[in-house]
Amino acid sequence: MPRKKPRRWLRRLGIAALVALGLLLVSTAVNAALERAEKSSIPAYGERVPVNGAALNVYRNVGAGSRSSFSAAWAPRLRALTLPR
Repeated sequence: MPRKKPRRWLRRLGIAALVALGLLLVSTAVNAALERAEKSSIPAYGERVPVNGAALNVYRNVGAGSRSSFSAAWAPRLRALTLPR
């Protein structure tokens, strides 16, 4: 009975895939740790205002012709927010 040739290319491909997966996991973990550290080092700005069960940081720059701007994601929730002038 003839012996099958070892499939070295398949083994090498498997090892390369495992190395790539390991690098991806390490990169993801390092990125998450660095992001957490960066977020904790940045102080919050403005005043924290509750809006429909969530919170929004509002910074008011009172001056001639100044306008307030908010993220578009908050547009539906801003209807409940009223700021005194």
